[in-house]
Amino acid sequence: MLFTDGKEFKDAIYKYSRCSRRELKIVKNEPKRISVKCIASAKCPWRIYASTNRQTRCIQVKTFINEHNCPVSFKNKMVSMKVIAEHFEDTIKDHTKMKIKEIKRRIQPELHVNVPNARCRRAKSLVTSRLAGSCKEEFALLWDYADELRTKNPGSIIMMAVNRVSDISSPHFKRFYVCFDALKSGWKEGCRPIMGLDGCFLKGPFKGVLLGAVGRDGNDQMYPIAWAVAEGESTDSWSWFLSLVSTDLGMEDGFGYTIISDQHKGLEVAINDILPRVEHRNCARHVYANWSGRKREKTFQFAFWQIVKSTTESEWEDNKQVLSKLDEKVAAELFGKQEKKVDQSFPRVACPIRYCRQQYV
Repeated sequence: MLFTDGKEFKDAIYKYSRCSRRELKIVKNEPKRISVKCIASAKCPWRIYASTNRQTRCIQVKTFINEHNCPVSFKNKMVSMKVIAEHFEDTIKDHTKMKIKEIKRRIQPELHVNVPNARCRRAKSLVTSRLAGSCKEEFALLWDYADELRTKNPGSIIMMAVNRVSDISSPHFKRFYVCFDALKSGWKEGCRPIMGLDGCFLKGPFKGVLLGAVGRDGNDQMYPIAWAVAEGESTDSWSWFLSLVSTDLGMEDGFGYTIISDQHKGLEVAINDILPRVEHRNCARHVYANWSGRKREKTFQFAFWQIVKSTTESEWEDNKQVLSKLDEKVAAELFGKQEKKVDQSFPRVACPIRYCRQQYV
């Protein structure tokens, strides 16, 4: 057999060692010759020797005794930290919080070997450091990525904010905003004047939050409008994101538009500052989750959603009385929080998409 170089030959030896479940040892490890033997047993005759072939200039196997008289072993030093890292690299990237015990448990049936916890810990650290290095290289390409988006999507708004410690030091990523012209035009011409705002946490070596603005099209389906990556959910980040979205969509002071969001305090402050005349409604699911923190019964859940789905003021009052009859304190707890924010009692408690649809169709 011929191999390109010594690395390719040793990789084949490592793979053979794992498949045969024998512990091998590289006796000679030189650029032009490599010798390997089996150390599972002192009398095991298994040997392999490879050296450089002058004609092909490759590593060629010259001697190979393919015979074992030793039993299989669950101890193998050739299953090193690098071998474990290469085998579980994709798995650890997808599950960054994977525990050391879980890695060790999966090594036994997949690699047929027992390894200590320290080796698994070093392998996970190696994968994490590689992932962090690749992420840093990708962050450096964000300027080119933004220019490419502007070139291929004329009229799109791509914004990136960075932190600069000094004029000499390199900039550090802070925020990234994307709003494609096609999505912006489609929302203006074919969607309802309703926008949902929310954020979700990003997982990985570099934490952050993905902020998103979503609309509703004519088929009552979700319609993406704009999104951004920021350092966290705060009044400053929401104000930055909302000011860009309102400018791109031409919302001015927000009159005639409706925004649905959760009860995040920073978002509420940003909406009042950027869009003071917008109709701001709280998402019914978030209101119910905060209100039902004490594990309400199914009867309260049914009464809550009947209130939310009310389409007329009389129906609203009737459903509200049903909840009050079940428990006046529970009803006062629900409506009392909303009365502090707005003057009207209908239908501010938890305005769903259904109410917004009837208002603006």
